[in-house]
Amino acid sequence: LLWFLGCRAWRESRPQTYIRAGFYPVFAGLENILESNDPVVSIRALRRVLPSAAMWSIADDSVLVHRWPGRRTVSIGVWFAHGAAHDPSDLAGATHLVEHLTLRGCGGRDRRSLAELLVLVGGVVDAWTSSETMGLAVQTTSDALPEALKILRDAALEPSFAEEDVALERQIALAELDLMHDDPAERVGEAILKAAWGEHPLATPIIGTRETLKGLGAEALATHHRERLLRPGGMLLAVVGDVDLEQVADILDELPLGSAVDRPPLAEPEWVGGSLQLDRGASDQVHVRLAFPAVSIRSRLAPTAAVVSRILGSGHSSRLFPRRR
Repeated sequence: LLWFLGCRAWRESRPQTYIRAGFYPVFAGLENILESNDPVVSIRALRRVLPSAAMWSIADDSVLVHRWPGRRTVSIGVWFAHGAAHDPSDLAGATHLVEHLTLRGCGGRDRRSLAELLVLVGGVVDAWTSSETMGLAVQTTSDALPEALKILRDAALEPSFAEEDVALERQIALAELDLMHDDPAERVGEAILKAAWGEHPLATPIIGTRETLKGLGAEALATHHRERLLRPGGMLLAVVGDVDLEQVADILDELPLGSAVDRPPLAEPEWVGGSLQLDRGASDQVHVRLAFPAVSIRSRLAPTAAVVSRILGSGHSSRLFPRRR
C-alpha cells in the first residue's frame, strides 16, 4: 500500500534488485534509502534519541527518518492509509476533494498567505490521491526545513473547509470530470477497470461522479477528513535529508502517528472479464485497451511483468505503437 515500505519489504526478499519503474518519485533520495547501507532511523530509534518523541510510541514503524549529513535538500512526505477506493459509495471522490483543499489553505492561512509561504519555501510542494492512498510531499532546501514541516503538518491536520474554497474546488473537480469524459484515452482507461473488476471499489473513478461531487459539502468533507484520514493508524511519515531529529519531532508531534499503520478493509478484487464499448461519436481514432489477469504487486515477478508491459505496449517506443500508428 505505501510505496517505500513496499519497496523495503520487497528488497529484503530480493537484496540485489530494486523496482525502479512505476513508483511515484516523491523523494529525490528514495533510491538511496533503499540501496544505502546507512540505517534508516525508525520511530523506535527516534524515541531512544528523543524522549519527547514518546508520544509517537507505536507497535510498528509509521515514521521513517533517513539522516543524510551534508545533503542540501530535504524531502518530507505523509501518506494516508486511505484512498479513493475506501470512500463510501455516497462519498465517492471525497478523499480527492480533501486533497485539493489541503493546499488551498491550511493552518488558518488564507490562499494568499499560503502562496507566499510556498514561495518562501521554494522547491516542490505536492499532493495527490490514488485508489489506496492520499499523499502530501515537500521537497526543499535544508535551511527551509522548519517552514516545510509546518506546511506539511498544517496541510495534513487543518485543510481549509471554508464554504467558498469547497465550492471552488468542487467546480474544479467537476471540470476535471468533464475533461476526462472528453478524452477517449481516459474513458477507455476507466472502462477497462469496470470490464475487469466490475463494481469493485478499485474500479471506481478516483475523482468520484458528478452526482456524488455535487453532494459533498464542507461539513461532510470535514467529517470525512477527521474520521477517516486522521484516524489512529491511518498515517505514515518519511523524512530524508540532513535533518535535526529534535526539530522534526517538535514540529510534527501533533500528527496522529501513535499507532501502527492499519489499512481500511478492502475486499480482494475478483476477475470479472468481458468487454465494454463506448460510443464517443465522430472521431478520427479508435481507442482499444486489453487487460489480462496478472501477478500481484507483491510478487517477485512484478518487475518482470512491468518490463514486459512496457516493451509490448507502453509508450511510443513499444512494439505495438509503430505497428498500429
